[in-house]
Amino acid sequence: MIFAGPAMSRSIEDLHVDLRARAGLPPASAVGEVTIFRQALYLGGSSSTVARRNTRGRWTVSRVETLGRAPNGVRAKNWTLSRDSAEVLERWLDDPALYQMTGSVGEQSCLDPGMLVAEVAWKGRSTSLEADCEADDALKALSGILNAS
Repeated sequence: MIFAGPAMSRSIEDLHVDLRARAGLPPASAVGEVTIFRQALYLGGSSSTVARRNTRGRWTVSRVETLGRAPNGVRAKNWTLSRDSAEVLERWLDDPALYQMTGSVGEQSCLDPGMLVAEVAWKGRSTSLEADCEADDALKALSGILNAS
């Protein structure tokens, strides 16, 4: 997927990899069952969130975000989802309706629209969802699940 506009002429995967490299993370850290890339248009700033499930069924989440005062201008954070949050996430990922939502799923007026792209690959199915201002309920739900611990 390629986006137009400043700094958006590259693939979303490349944007994840580049931001994570600034935090000293390898390209493999940008790979997971769920990835979310957020880029602010006017105020700047971006984040890369990646969730992956290990062979024991535990979900880890990794987020790298730009921050003005952090070393190299980025901060990296990792956490493991609680069993309850992991079950909620897997039910969400198992919902067939998720894979019928593709493309732009939400638009809303805001100060700095930028972009938000969530890509999901789960049990042989995949989808890509885009929104500005994180207006869509599905993307809000996903962010809420991944931020729970």
